[in-house]
Amino acid sequence: MPVKKKVSVIKNANKSTSKVIKKNEAVTKQKRIVPVDSPLFIENNKLIECRSKTIRKAIIPSGVTEIGEYAFFGCNHLTSIEIPDSVTVIGENAFEQCERLKEINIPASVTKIGASAFVDCINLTSIVIPKGVKEIEFATFQNCVRLTKIKIPDSVTTINEYAFDQCEYLEKINIPNSICQIYDGAFEGCMSLRKIVLPAGITKICDSTFYDCWNLENITIPDGVTLIDTYAFGQCRSLPHINLPASVMEIGDSAFSDCWDLTSIEIPNGVTEIKDLTFCNCENLTNIKLPNSITKIGNGVFNQCINLKSIEIPNGVSKIDDDAFSRCKIFSIKIPNSVKEIGKEAFSDCKNLTKVEIENGVARIADEAFSKCVSLTGIKIPSSVKEIGKEAFSDCENLTKVEIENGQTKIVRGAFSKCKSLKQIIISGNVKKIRIKS
Repeated sequence: MPVKKKVSVIKNANKSTSKVIKKNEAVTKQKRIVPVDSPLFIENNKLIECRSKTIRKAIIPSGVTEIGEYAFFGCNHLTSIEIPDSVTVIGENAFEQCERLKEINIPASVTKIGASAFVDCINLTSIVIPKGVKEIEFATFQNCVRLTKIKIPDSVTTINEYAFDQCEYLEKINIPNSICQIYDGAFEGCMSLRKIVLPAGITKICDSTFYDCWNLENITIPDGVTLIDTYAFGQCRSLPHINLPASVMEIGDSAFSDCWDLTSIEIPNGVTEIKDLTFCNCENLTNIKLPNSITKIGNGVFNQCINLKSIEIPNGVSKIDDDAFSRCKIFSIKIPNSVKEIGKEAFSDCKNLTKVEIENGVARIADEAFSKCVSLTGIKIPSSVKEIGKEAFSDCENLTKVEIENGQTKIVRGAFSKCKSLKQIIISGNVKKIRIKS
């Protein structure tokens, strides 16, 4: 009996082994969708890899459901590809550096296109995104420099970071109302883009979203946007005007820097700070209205705004930071009593500045604050000022009269250096001490 039982087990084992072999053969047949010698390696209905980097035309067989990550990476001879309706996923970097691929028909079955899927496809001219896709992923079309048109369906809710970065020939894009989020650098370097209408669901314009869009002439920003982030419109050199909705509460550093054609802008009442370099090098900016909500004017905010002729600083601003108005064309300026400090080079090289009114409240005039203001003829320093910094009024060639009111004022050596026309310094009241510091 033990022997029989043993034999029986062996027989059953042989039967089991036979079933496994047959099953494996069936799986192998299932995996082998294409011939063994095909350059397309497919496994479990997933196209893993194109083994030939010199392939010119690829036909993906029906039954494939996914084009894997880096599947056609570096196939820079590929000019044509056929994708069957069975495909639902195009993986990350799937067609990266397919430099000769001019167009591609993505079937309606596709619901996901992975990050960087078409990055560096430098000859891709047009593409239609299927209706099932919900997100345009990170850098999906980055550096597709000849992409001129693209259709985004209503199913898409999100355009991720650098999705169309450096698409230099992209002239027009319709952003559907379904989209509620556009992330950092999404359209950075789209130099041919001329007009953008942002959908109503957008609440923020992120870092560098439209940076370096040289030919952007018109943009519509919807009510509800609260943040215009760092470099959002930096180097939009053809943008003459922009209407900021009342909902905007924050404008980031360099948000409008190098917008050469920008002539006017009104900052919404709710913004509390004009941050560093916000309007730096806006050469044609002539008119700007600052709301009463502003408490700080940051570094270099209006630096090199060479046509800015007038500006009113709200009573509420506590600091005018370094280089804030340097090289502007302003003729006169009133510093309200809320300001405690005028920063380094704040009004330096304002060659047309003829009148400066400093109200009692300012405690410090920093180094070179009014240097090279060659049209300034007189200045009255209120009693609140405790320090006049190094070269604060240096090279004010036409400054003839300085009046320092009653107070303890430290005048750093060289504060009025090279003021060759200065003939009179009036010290009024009971000034206790004027200290000269080397």
